[in-house]
Amino acid sequence: MNLKKRLFIVLIMICFLALEFYVADRSLKAQENEFHGIIPAKDTLYLWYTDEDLTEYLNSAALDYYEQTDVRIVPRLTSALEYLEQINEASLKGVEIPDLYIIGNESLEKAYLAGLASVVTDPLGKLNLTNYPSTALNAITYKDKKVAYPYYFQTSIFVYNKTYLKDSALALVTAELEGTGENNDEFTELTEEEIAYLESEGTAATNQEDSTTTTISEEEIQLLAEEKMESMIPKTIDDILTMANEYDAPENVEVVFKWDNSDIFYNYFMVGNYISVGGETGDDASNISIYNKNAIECLKVYQNLNSFFSLSTEEVVYQDVVQDFIDGKVVMTVATTDMIQKLEDAKAQGNFQYEYEVTTLPDISATYQSRGLSVTNALVVNGYCDNKSAANAFAQYLTFERGENLYARSGKIATKSSVQYENSQINACLQEYARSISIPKMLETSNYWVALEITFDKIWSGENVNLKLKELSEQIMTQVTGEAFVEETIVE
Repeated sequence: MNLKKRLFIVLIMICFLALEFYVADRSLKAQENEFHGIIPAKDTLYLWYTDEDLTEYLNSAALDYYEQTDVRIVPRLTSALEYLEQINEASLKGVEIPDLYIIGNESLEKAYLAGLASVVTDPLGKLNLTNYPSTALNAITYKDKKVAYPYYFQTSIFVYNKTYLKDSALALVTAELEGTGENNDEFTELTEEEIAYLESEGTAATNQEDSTTTTISEEEIQLLAEEKMESMIPKTIDDILTMANEYDAPENVEVVFKWDNSDIFYNYFMVGNYISVGGETGDDASNISIYNKNAIECLKVYQNLNSFFSLSTEEVVYQDVVQDFIDGKVVMTVATTDMIQKLEDAKAQGNFQYEYEVTTLPDISATYQSRGLSVTNALVVNGYCDNKSAANAFAQYLTFERGENLYARSGKIATKSSVQYENSQINACLQEYARSISIPKMLETSNYWVALEITFDKIWSGENVNLKLKELSEQIMTQVTGEAFVEETIVE
């Protein structure tokens, strides 16, 4: 075979190979086009928030979620000033839309009506009373629709200096026992009732042959002091006043009870059980009751506190109250859940030398009960989000599956019921949250809290309780009904 024939054969083979590669490439591209709509590209979701304490936690959660799902989450810290307006503007621009955002439940009606909140899909089926208290579910409900995922909360709590109460209880027990003349260097005499208590605690006592008393050790005296201390913890406002009159306070104590009486969040428990603005879900305009006899009686008790604790609403600041408690100048206070972290930080820095305890808010009296206020911060899926399925999946991952380490990483207490905490004081916060009333969502009552705060201030200053509460109710009802509203005066 000559050279020309050989070159011709090689050329033919090259053409066949090129044709084969071309057909294979076309086939592969056809397959790619065929499955293009089935295999989605990697998603990117933008998450907006305003609290910088969440930054580290959200970045960590976003990274973990990406490794699990290939869905990229971009957290963005945003100014709280005109927050919803910023979200709306970014959504309308259509570039890097905030697919999800964290917001207080009081803004959910406004967000939903603006198209910025969509009804959630609850892909894991977790939004129920098994996993969340009714307070959390009511907070994210608008017109019978769940429009967000409950995330973390803030509510009011009662905090007292346990060291002070324990020392006082021990002094009282010791004085009582010494008063019987039966105390000695090693043992103290004990009555039959006290014996029964010690036996219930599993402690041993040595019976005397010819007496109804028993000698007890110092350890057993400590148990009696613990029992006495429990009885000293105020259950009502009356108990606080009694303690203020009778308590032999340490030299460092300036006042037995102090709270920020200029802020409605710390005052609301005084009337929270007898005032309703929007019902349990805070969105029912037909369910408003502000001016009623029970609320009047509770506010009279509030007004009476001024004669015992002369606190100026113009001078008291929450941060100062917290610092006074840390310094041991205050025995008990009404605070918000953030105080626990403040106390723990102060303790770690060596600035808080006492034990403390969180317990339920005191009732107003034996007749009237208290009920605190709460705000539930929720995770919302934006109505403008292009991939609501992916957004709902991440929202439930963040609020439910990642709830276990939220407090440890951010200091926020999760709304999820089953989360376990190393600090037992948080359990009392959860109990208060479960019985609290959520801040309302209604746009017509958006100024209610400012108006109520002003009413509390006037009542504290001595103005007529009945009249001030009547004026407040008429103002709010006029806003809701759209016409002048006049309440029938309650005759006391």
